[in-house]
Amino acid sequence: MNKNPIGKVGLFATPKSMERLQDYMEKFNGPEGTVANTCAFMAWNLASKIIDDILEEEAAEAERLLAEAVDRLKGVLTGDDGQAYKKAEKFLDRFAAIRKEVE
Repeated sequence: MNKNPIGKVGLFATPKSMERLQDYMEKFNGPEGTVANTCAFMAWNLASKIIDDILEEEAAEAERLLAEAVDRLKGVLTGDDGQAYKKAEKFLDRFAAIRKEVE
């Protein structure tokens, strides 16, 4: 992700923390407080969903690129006795295992 996909709305201030936002929302009582909390946390959930969608897209692209690299590597290495291919395959398997641990 090179750029934040969630642009700021200049009409509204940006709180410095979640705590400050909640402090501000506590100023509203009754139905106004309910609406303030509902809208704030619906916006929070939407922002989270947008980021989740982007992360899923980036993971899918990384998987596609890795598969393409493996295919190219296999094509390059099939001309020898297979030892280089086996070493590369072992490396790529280890890489995939580490990637799964990180996720």
